[in-house]
Parts: sequence; C-alpha cells; structure tokens
Amino acid sequence: MRFLLALVFVASCVAFADGSNKSFSGLKKLTNGHEIFADYTPAKSGMPTLTLVNGLTFSTRDYFVLAAILKDHGYGVLLYDATGMGQTLLANPMPEAPVKVDAQIAELDELMSIFKIPAPYNLFGLSYGGGILSAYGAAHPEKVNKLLMLSPYTEVIEESKNLILNEIKQTRVMFPYNKATDQELANYFIRQFVYQTYPIYEPSVLENPYKLEGIAKLVQGITPYAPMDDAGKLPAHSVYMMIGVEDEYVKKPGYDKYWNVISAEAKCSYTAVEYSKHKISSTYPSFVARWVNYVMTGQAPCNGLEYSANPLMETITIDKKTIKLPDFKK
Repeated sequence: MRFLLALVFVASCVAFADGSNKSFSGLKKLTNGHEIFADYTPAKSGMPTLTLVNGLTFSTRDYFVLAAILKDHGYGVLLYDATGMGQTLLANPMPEAPVKVDAQIAELDELMSIFKIPAPYNLFGLSYGGGILSAYGAAHPEKVNKLLMLSPYTEVIEESKNLILNEIKQTRVMFPYNKATDQELANYFIRQFVYQTYPIYEPSVLENPYKLEGIAKLVQGITPYAPMDDAGKLPAHSVYMMIGVEDEYVKKPGYDKYWNVISAEAKCSYTAVEYSKHKISSTYPSFVARWVNYVMTGQAPCNGLEYSANPLMETITIDKKTIKLPDFKK
C-alpha cells in the first residue's frame, strides 16, 4: 500500500534529465540504496540556489507556496523529503531503527552533489530542519554560505525530557532485571509519547498510516543530538535565525539560550516575528520569501543583533527604525 501511494504521487510529477541546469521531480537513488523524493528547479543566470529542509511533520508540499515565490523570482530551489518523511517514507521500507542526524546530513550532502548545486550552500530549515542545518553546518563549515534557521530545534523540550526520564526511572524500580539500556528505554517511551500526543497537536500526522511511525523514528534519532554543542562550530557570517513570538512549542528564552552560545563570528541576525507561531514559513510565505531575498541579496545586516518583524506589514525594526522589506529585483 505504501509503495502504491508513492507511485501514484511520483507518476503525477514531471521528471527531466539530470544536471544542474535541468529541472527534476521524482525519486533519486542514493549510494546507500535508499530512494529520496526530490523536487529541483535550477536557478536563473546569476541567481543563488536554496535547499529547503523539512520540519518534523512536513513534506515538500508544505514548502510549495514559499518555493513557488522564490522560483518565480529566479531562485534555484531544492526541496526533498528526507528519510522518514513524505514521499520518501512511502517509497521505502519503514526505517527499523532511529533515523540518526549523521545519516540525515550525509543524505543532504549527497543530494546537493547529485544536483550539482555549487558550494558553498544556502540552507533553509524549519524546526527539525533547523536542527539538521546546525549539524550540517558544524560538520561541513567549508561547504556553507548561509544558514537560514526558522524556529530551529535546539534541545529536547524540558517537560518532554523529564517525562521520559521519569518513565525510565520508574521502569528501573519496577523491573530491576530489565536488560534494556537507558537509550533503548528512552526510544520506547519516545514512541509512546509521539503516538499519544502528536495527533492532538499535529493532525497532519494521520494523513497516511505510516507517517506517525516515521515521525517516531525521526524524534528518536534527533533526541540524542545537542545543537548547542555544535553552536560554536558554525561558519562565520552564516546564521540568520527567525522565531515566532507566539511559538506554541518553544518560548523565546529557549531560543535565546541557543543564540547566546553561537559564536560571535557566525551570528548575523536574530529576528522575532510578531503574530506568528512555530510554522512561520507556512503562515507567512510571502513575508518569509521577502526576508530570504533580503538576506540572499546582501541587504540584510550581519551584525549579530536582534530584530523584530511585522509579517502583516512585511517590515523589520532595526535599532528602533522600521523598514519595509525590499521588493524582489525585477
């Protein structure tokens, strides 16, 4: 059934020959044998390419509006469903083990090589995707130009962490001869937590019979990763961070904690968006597209300061001075 769903989708896509100057939409086989769904549009002459990395519950379609705006203005865009997500999840056997961050950054790196996207890369990621950007930037700083992080994953939410730790502690007391390691027990309880809570807060996880299990494997894989440990390894002049003031999952002090440990050389700007929750790019795609253009064209300051933004007016306030985000160049 999973493969049938994937075939129905992929058959509706238009695929062209490979190469940096050719569009493509379909499945790409990696060296590890996995097939990854990707949608690639090359940049027009003189324009940069952005690779958009999915949030935890996203698929490529959640970026379609944002991507369409960028492509309409000449940007190259690579969208893809990572292992455990979207059409990639439907086209491959369910991962048997947690999907580790190292595997995700290797997958991302290979995809950009397949499509011959020139380094240094411009990477954009929301939430989970922001965590992958952190890992990639630390692992391959020489390959990174800009890291555009929206509501990035920075650490396990404290309440969730305490819940899992308490479950492990109770298991040790009640079943002292249980031979499972702490990490194995953590993965067991993480899966329970995902199944019990995610359908309430993220109904899209029920769109097909496999998505919830894929998300559980992704959460299990990223939980041991600590982006704050990598914050000092990010390349100079690369980090543009944006958060929603009304984020329903992580409050600003949580994001501040991450921003404060990024090296001064790597910090460019930290923008708090009014009237926005976690999924900024889905709620305000036009505003985010203009902000991306503001950054990519070199008009955005890179001084490590904090700004505020009004997505309804498409303005940013810098040092008490409010400016309208510039239009795309014709």
